[in-house]
Formats: sequence, C-alpha cells, structure tokens
Amino acid sequence: FGGIRSYLKFLKYKSKSVLNIPVFHGTDLHGFSKDLGFLNKLKVKANFFFNLRLIKKSDFFFIVSNSLLKYVPDRYKHKAYIINLGVDLIPINNVKSLNIIKKKKVVAFVNNNSRGLKNSKLAYDYCLKNNLILKELKGLKYDDFLKKLAECEFLLITSFAEGSPNVLKESI
Repeated sequence: FGGIRSYLKFLKYKSKSVLNIPVFHGTDLHGFSKDLGFLNKLKVKANFFFNLRLIKKSDFFFIVSNSLLKYVPDRYKHKAYIINLGVDLIPINNVKSLNIIKKKKVVAFVNNNSRGLKNSKLAYDYCLKNNLILKELKGLKYDDFLKKLAECEFLLITSFAEGSPNVLKESI
C-alpha cells in the first residue's frame, strides 16, 4: 500500500517540511493489474487513487520516464518533471573488466517476475521464428545476472508497460 502510505506521510510532514517531492514509477501511475487477483487489483486501485491525491496536493512531482507522462492527468502535467533513474555502475564496471565474449545469436530475456508480466511465450515464439537462442535470466545473484547478460548478443524486452527498465540501461 505504497500510495496510501506516501499520501499519509505527505499529510503528516507537509507542515514540517519546506519541500515534499514524490517520485512515481510505472505501476504508481499506469495501474496495470491484469494478472493480479481481486485483492491485489483493489490494492492497485487504492494506491492509484491516493497517488492522484498526492499529485494534486504536491507543488510538483517526478516521474521516472517520458513514457509515463501519458498516465498523468492533463490538469497536472505542468507539475510533472521527468528523471530517468540510473543504475549502480560499480558492479557493471566490474563485469566489463572481465572481457566477456558475446555468444552469437543468443538473446537475453530477463524474467525475474513470477506473475508472467514479461510475456515469456512471446519471447520464446520470437526466438523460435528468428532462429535465435533464448537465454532466460532469472533467479540469479546480481553479479551473476550481469555476467550472463553480458554474454548475450541481444536483449529482448517484451513487457507491455515499462517505466524505466533498468535491464535496458544495464545492457547498454
């Protein structure tokens, strides 16, 4: 219940702070809940409602990518600022120093989600059709994940809703 908690904290500290700046990520704004059960869908809707209240009461707010701006109600877009969240470069630079050789025709597919949001069937079908080898990356320690990602020649992202996909920045 992050949206509700954030809204309550905003109300609590509004008079005590000079500035309160909320930062909204994907689900905070687009409310995608297709694959969730009833209670989780209700939670997403409640969080979305309180996030809209927070947007209304804030002087301004941040969103983590340009693609989320379409989910901000028009009457509040003038208060929205975009910050593209970065990633921690230290482990990435450690992997770069290993001089890992890319495996030809191998496609990285990051699927660290048990709810099926990443559309694995679409990824498998695409690779089969294009004679590519799909390497599904999931359940790995972060350093191991970066090494496996670095070995792949391609990256396939099949999500239908992404705010600021860290895996894309990590692969670059």
